[in-house]
Amino acid sequence: PNSALLGLLDDPDDTVRLNAILGIADRKWDLALPALSRNARNLDPVISRAALRALSAYASPEAWSEIRRAMDYGTTDISKGVGAKLLATQGDAKMAGPISSLLAVRDPRVRTMAARAIASLPGRDPKIVLLNFLNDGDPSVRATVAGLCDPSEELVSSKLWWIAVNDASDGVRLRAAIRLIEAGPENLRREAYKAVRDEGRAVRLEFVGYLIQHPSESHRSAARIAV
Repeated sequence: PNSALLGLLDDPDDTVRLNAILGIADRKWDLALPALSRNARNLDPVISRAALRALSAYASPEAWSEIRRAMDYGTTDISKGVGAKLLATQGDAKMAGPISSLLAVRDPRVRTMAARAIASLPGRDPKIVLLNFLNDGDPSVRATVAGLCDPSEELVSSKLWWIAVNDASDGVRLRAAIRLIEAGPENLRREAYKAVRDEGRAVRLEFVGYLIQHPSESHRSAARIAV
C-alpha cells in the first residue's frame, strides 16, 4: 500500500482527504479501514458519503458494521440515508424494519432515500413496511412512495386507492392513481380512472396528459369523460 496515500486520509484539508478517499476506494487496502471509518463519521456529508461508499466496496463484516452504525447513529442525516441505501444493496428483507426508523429523520430527502432503499428489497415484508412512508408529512415524500409501491399486493393496493381518493395533496392523489393503473388489480385500476374527475384541476390535467402519453385501449372510457 502507498503509505503517503493512506496518510492523506487523515489530512486536515477536507479536499485533500476527499480526494484520498476517492483514490483509495477501489483498492480495498485493509490498512485503510480505520481511516475510512473515521471519515464515515465526519460532519461533512460529502466526506462521510464518500467514505461509506468506499467501505461498501470491502464487503467485509467490519465495513458493513460501520455502515450500519452510520445508518443508526450517523453524524448527519445524509450519512444515515447513504448507510440505508448501501445496506439495501445486500438484499436482506429483514433490513426493511431498521431502515424504516429513518422516518423520524427531519430531512425529507433522507426519508425518500430510506423509502427507495426499502422498495429495492425483495419479498412481501418490505412492501408492507414501505406503506408507513405514505403517512409522511411531506407530500413530495408521499408522492415518491406512491410511485414505489407494488399494488399487486392486496394491502398495498387498498392503501394506494385510499390515498388516490383522500390524500390532501394533488400530486400524491395523482401518483397513487397512476400507480394503480400501471400495476394494480383490475377492480382498482377501473376505480383509479376516476382521477379524470378529481376535484383538483391540476390532477385532471396531469392525468389526461398521462393517458395521452401512454395510449391504451383501457384508457378509452376515461378519455371520453375527459373530453
